[in-house]
Amino acid sequence: WAGGVISGTMSGGDMSTLTVDNGATLAITNDYSGKTLRGRIFSQEGAADWSSDYDALMLENGAIFNNEGALELAGDSTVQATYVYDDGSGQYVSSEEFNNTGTITKTVGATDGSYYSRFAIVFNNDGSLAVQTGLLRLDDGGESDGSFAVAGGATLRFGDNWYSTATPHV
Repeated sequence: WAGGVISGTMSGGDMSTLTVDNGATLAITNDYSGKTLRGRIFSQEGAADWSSDYDALMLENGAIFNNEGALELAGDSTVQATYVYDDGSGQYVSSEEFNNTGTITKTVGATDGSYYSRFAIVFNNDGSLAVQTGLLRLDDGGESDGSFAVAGGATLRFGDNWYSTATPHV
C-alpha cells in the first residue's frame, strides 16, 4: 500500500471489511502522500512490513484497523485518528481505533528521539508489542491485556487514558 484512500460502505449498519489473509504479505511503503482508511474495517491477518519514514496512516469515519498477524514497523511513521469537536462534552473525540491481537515489532528507528513511530489513536493491545530500537509513542490511550517488551536503549512512551486488566509486562 503506497498511498491513497481505502474506503468502505455500510451494509445493514455494518462496515465492510478488507482482509489481508493469513499467509499473505502486505507491504506498506512511502509515497509521502499518506494513506487513509475511511469508514472501513481493515483486518491484517498475515505478515505486514511498514518500511517507510515520515509516513502517516489516517483513520477516518469510524475506521478500525485490526492487526491479527505480524506487523513490523521498520521506520518512523504515524497512525492517527480524525478528531472532531463535540459541543456536548466540549472535547475533541474520535471513534477510530487500532486493535492488536497479533504481534507488532518496531525494528528500525531513530535512537536519539528526533523521529519516532506514533499511534495517535486509541490503541488496544491484547497481543504483543515489542520495541527493539527507537521510540514508539502510544499517545491516545487504550486498553491492554497483552504484553509490552522494550529492549535496552529503546523507548515505549504511554500517553493518557491507559487501562489494563492484567499486569503489564514491560
